[in-house]
Amino acid sequence: MIRDFHVQCEAGAGPGRRSWVWPAAMFWLRLAVMGLGGMIASAWFMTAVSFGAPPPAYQEYQVKAELLANFAAFVKWPEGTFPATNSPVVIGVFGKDPFDRFLEKAVEAPGRPGRPLKLRRVTTEAEMRQCQVLFVASSERRRLRELRERLDGAPLLTVGETEDFLDQGGVINFLLKGQSVRFEISVSSAQAAGLKVDAKLLGVANAVRGKYE
Repeated sequence: MIRDFHVQCEAGAGPGRRSWVWPAAMFWLRLAVMGLGGMIASAWFMTAVSFGAPPPAYQEYQVKAELLANFAAFVKWPEGTFPATNSPVVIGVFGKDPFDRFLEKAVEAPGRPGRPLKLRRVTTEAEMRQCQVLFVASSERRRLRELRERLDGAPLLTVGETEDFLDQGGVINFLLKGQSVRFEISVSSAQAAGLKVDAKLLGVANAVRGKYE
């Protein structure tokens, strides 16, 4: 069973702000993506939490941005998706951007192995098809079915944050469970897009729909 690290995360400001828990998935993703350096940093983090050191404050979309930037390391795209061996993974954001500067910072973080990441705000179908990861903001929830039909068959890792996102053909959907940011994955949608999601990512998901055939 995956448990959350009880680390204080803050969303908003003032009396109405909410606290969030840094998900255990982030620990395992950091280990896998960042290698030994990530292991050392995460070990320090775990020690600080265990011994009651003052925890850092994280906001909801800071956690989501870190997860979104890490997802690409656990996905295999169809052959020919990238024009060159050093071509970046393009992360597109469609709709009202909720990340503030958190996603830019996550994408630009040094020491990330694999292909470099590039961030774009997209508005058209043509721009979306130039991405490998597409975050669909909650502001576009009413256009999910239309979006799926227009992008049918495109090798896109679609990521959302609305209740019916997987039902509408999305691949990964963020969830808020109590004070924790988690995510669910549709293997069926990933396979339909020609994507192979690594078992490590499936293993830390809150729920997995379907299986590879």
